[in-house]
Amino acid sequence: MEEKRRLTSLGAVRTWYDDYFRANGTWPTTADYAETILRLLDEPGAPQRRRLLDVACGGGYFLAHTPAEAFERFGVDLSGVAAAEAHCRTGLPIGVASAEALPFADGSIDVVVCLGSFEHFVDKEASCAEFLRVTRPGGRVLVLVPYDRHWIDTDPQPIELVGSPKEWSAWFRERGLRVDLTIDTDDLPVLAGASPRCTVLRMRVGRGRLRRTAHQVNRLLRFLGRSQ
Repeated sequence: MEEKRRLTSLGAVRTWYDDYFRANGTWPTTADYAETILRLLDEPGAPQRRRLLDVACGGGYFLAHTPAEAFERFGVDLSGVAAAEAHCRTGLPIGVASAEALPFADGSIDVVVCLGSFEHFVDKEASCAEFLRVTRPGGRVLVLVPYDRHWIDTDPQPIELVGSPKEWSAWFRERGLRVDLTIDTDDLPVLAGASPRCTVLRMRVGRGRLRRTAHQVNRLLRFLGRSQ
């Protein structure tokens, strides 16, 4: 895996995104894009109405296209500019929060989605631990991440981690998620239009009781201290 990192602090990254979104707006996605992602989350025996959290929701396009009758929808974004836009677009309460410290109770979410954002997080270890913490045992986590190095060269965002599908799968498995589906976005034109040369990973949280290890707690505390 290869990473570009031009900024290191949460505050600096937040400022970068606020400035960028004020100048350029957030990145849009379509109803067909959301429908394709949600189809990957269909499964027999799922609750009739699931609690879905979009982490780094941007301007709220995915949430706006997610049917309220099927999902109780929540969103967070590090950028207050993006969160305000998402609230205006969806009418939902959108939290201004980092992926490294999600404002949700343990096991309170059925589905976490993170679309084209995980690779940009300041502390990916803490973010993954938070995904595990807030998702109920047996719940789903779905991420979309890049595999082509051209993203490092062309994406203006200050942090970018790129890895092959095999590397991303191993990364998440080593941290306790069960990967049961990987898809190349270039095989799905609806996704490739917005997110070419990326991998979608659908994962499940184990049904055993999940607890943070002391190592994870210490990492999170150090991260929160740096972000002040």
